[in-house]
Order: sequence, then structure tokens, then C-alpha cells
Amino acid sequence: MNEVFLEDEHAVSDLVQLMQRLDRVGGSEVRLRAENGSLALFGSTQAPAHLGDATQLVLVHRAVGLGAPLAEAVDTVVETRAVLDRLARIDEAPWVLPIPPVNLAVAWAGMLPPRSGWQQEATLEAAPLHDIAIQGADRVAQMLPENPGQLLVDKARAAVWSLEVAPGIPAAAALALDSMGFLRDQKIVLVSRSRTWLRLTTEYGDVFVRDQLGML
Repeated sequence: MNEVFLEDEHAVSDLVQLMQRLDRVGGSEVRLRAENGSLALFGSTQAPAHLGDATQLVLVHRAVGLGAPLAEAVDTVVETRAVLDRLARIDEAPWVLPIPPVNLAVAWAGMLPPRSGWQQEATLEAAPLHDIAIQGADRVAQMLPENPGQLLVDKARAAVWSLEVAPGIPAAAALALDSMGFLRDQKIVLVSRSRTWLRLTTEYGDVFVRDQLGML
């Protein structure tokens, strides 16, 4: 059975919070990649539903430390709740996380951002991004009737979260930053670009947005 040893109880609790937040915003799958002393997770908070869908891809990323060398390489896509179930069973050292055995086929997981070639473009104030996330959620709720169908929900979300808060950055990125807890205690968010990707970075994690042209 493939498994990783997390660094300490803080890495365990950090990962639990991250996975719970991802699950709440609809990220039912997560890509886990362990290497170079850390376990990186990638999740999607927004993705195109089909070819030709103009929805921008929005990914979240965070890494936690490992406490021991890897016995076997890890790079897999698994259910978020399957990871949460295994984290719930970790209550003492060694902090062993068994990797769920089922590798899922998810379109967004094959489109991860590049590791290098990033050029800083700008900085954004963190506080307005938090406000955008809160106000956007309120606006979506106000647009929906009681007991709406999924089609109406999808339309309302698309209308609100597709609006740009800065060039190339949809409000969905502000939602991702806020809902994952990446804005807490932050003054600014760094914005950088690599080819068809934008990255919004805080000390707690990254949000990546892929340009619509990059999805074609």
C-alpha cells in the first residue's frame, strides 16, 4: 500500500483544513503529488464542463511537509473525501497517510500549471478580494429562486464569477483564494504569469487561472 509520512501533527491538521475547504467549494477530486520532501495538492474550484465551454479553469495549490523519504513516488488523482477519511484516522506519530488506491480520470488534473517560467506582473490588495468573494456569494444567492434547478444555479454562478476583478482574473479566483483560507492575515497577493497561466500567490497557497485561449 502506498503511503506518505507527514512531517508532524501541524501538517496533518493543515491538510485536514485544506481538504475540508476544498470539499466545501465543490472540489470532489484532488491531485496528490509527493516529491522533494513535500506533499502537494491541487484541486479545482471551477472548470469547463465540456469542449467549447468558456468557463475558465481555476486551480488551488498548497504543499505540506513530509517527515520521511518516500518509499514510492506519489502522483495520483483521488476523491477528496477518501483522503479526509484517512486523515481522520491519524491520531498519533508516526503521521502516516495511506494514499487512496483508486486513480481517477479527471480532465483538469491533466492540465497543471508549469513549474517554472513565472514572471511577476502585479500585486493585488487582499482585502478587496475577500469582499468580492463575500459579495459574489450573496449576489448568487439573491439571483436564485427557492429550490432552483441546477441549470439556474450554474447560470447564476457563471454570471457572477466570470466577471473580471483584474485583467485575466475572474471573480472565481477571489472566491478560491477566500474559500481556501489563502487570504487570511494577508495584505497583498502576488500575480505572476507563465504562458497561458496566471498565478495568485499568498504565503498560504496559490490559485491558478488558465486563460480561455489556453483551453482551446
